[in-house]
Amino acid sequence: MVRHMNQVLLSEIAERAVNLDLSRAVMPHPPLEGVNDAYGDYGLLLTFAVYMANMVLFLSKVVNEKVAKLRQALRLAGQRQSQHFLSWGLLFFLTNLATTTLLILFGLAFGFKFFRETSAAVYILTFFIFGCALVPWVFLFDTITRSTEAVSL
Repeated sequence: MVRHMNQVLLSEIAERAVNLDLSRAVMPHPPLEGVNDAYGDYGLLLTFAVYMANMVLFLSKVVNEKVAKLRQALRLAGQRQSQHFLSWGLLFFLTNLATTTLLILFGLAFGFKFFRETSAAVYILTFFIFGCALVPWVFLFDTITRSTEAVSL
């Protein structure tokens, strides 16, 4: 209806028959060469950066606990070292699961081709295993690092 009204108005103004075709429009830019896919170009780096940021966040928390000598206080209270690492590891696993789930859900919601090509279960398994592989690295860097300033985002 709006198209017809605009067509009649333009016909009256131009004093000749005007045919409006609004089904497609020509974009006012030159043609782009190749495929312009941001996630295809930078997605692997960004996915890696998401998990690295998660790892650095946990590493700073664990090292800060060590620098503040809270671990020694917990040892005096009767906590074993294995309980300490198990509690941090469990929290890191849960955070990795949430990160993996959100990453895949946002990838599907925004319609990235990378996430539409394969089943979501494959991506969940792959990303979660990668996140779980970072847990021992956090504990290794915790034993090496002496100050919180050495760990930064």
